[in-house]
Amino acid sequence: MSWRPISRLFRSCLALAAFLAIAATTPAGAQESDTIYFGPDLEVLTLRKPGWERCAWQCNRNDRCVGWTYIESVNQCRLKDAIWLKSQNGCCTSGMRQTAGGGTGGANRPPAPPPPPQPPVAQPANNVRIALVHYNARIRGRGACIRTEPEIPRVFGGWACLWTDSPLYSEMDRLLNDAHRDAMNCRIEWADRPRDRHAEITMVECAPPPRR
Repeated sequence: MSWRPISRLFRSCLALAAFLAIAATTPAGAQESDTIYFGPDLEVLTLRKPGWERCAWQCNRNDRCVGWTYIESVNQCRLKDAIWLKSQNGCCTSGMRQTAGGGTGGANRPPAPPPPPQPPVAQPANNVRIALVHYNARIRGRGACIRTEPEIPRVFGGWACLWTDSPLYSEMDRLLNDAHRDAMNCRIEWADRPRDRHAEITMVECAPPPRR
């Protein structure tokens, strides 16, 4: 790596450190008399009316502005894209941008994305009867899928499925089909994380309906 990228990185780090130091010592929206901020300008404005208040207002309404410097002698407002350092100078009044929430900073960042949805967690189905058994050879690795009465929770689309990599696939598949044929009452449990958007069956327990 050449020295130039390293030098640019070093300057960026210094600029960030300087900005954080200034932000920490300057209240949001507060002006500093006899102070000039150094750093790249986002925009240079000549104001119609004199006064640092208009300069602060221009910065506060610009999402990219991090701070401002108002040069009184020429009625000039410099909106800062970054602030590297500040210095005492009778020419100017400066200040940090005030965000809508009262904090300092640069661009208003969009709100953090919501956390990813958690897998639905449903209670096991107790005392259900298997109303339908479904197979689909086009879906690799998936065995029997069932609908029950009462219905499997809608978060799973009303379906629960067996997968052929289950260590008890053959036994549970046979039991589900027997339960469907003989109208057995069953207890079915599934993994909290759905597979293929349906509940993944992990346990089946069935018994013949009580005799009348």
